Amino acid sequence: MSRLFKRANKRISLGNAAALLIVTTLIGQVLGFLRIKLVNANFSAIGPDSTDAYFAAFKIPDLVFLLWLLELWVWRSCHSLLIG
Repeated sequence: MSRLFKRANKRISLGNAAALLIVTTLIGQVLGFLRIKLVNANFSAIGPDSTDAYFAAFKIPDLVFLLWLLELWVWRSCHSLLIG
């Protein structure tokens, strides 16, 4: 176990870090696409309106997070103008 932690704490190059970020982003996108396809395949007989609550459950937290980031960005911009 300690060998695993030593390897995890080792510094990696910028190229390897970028590659890791790209690969994990692509895996997340593929898994999200498969999730949407799976939900749509199971609810196709009822119609697309039956999954609105399911997709809203994913959109609402994303919207709240986006608004929080926007508020943080505006606060920091105004704060830097006031401070100098």
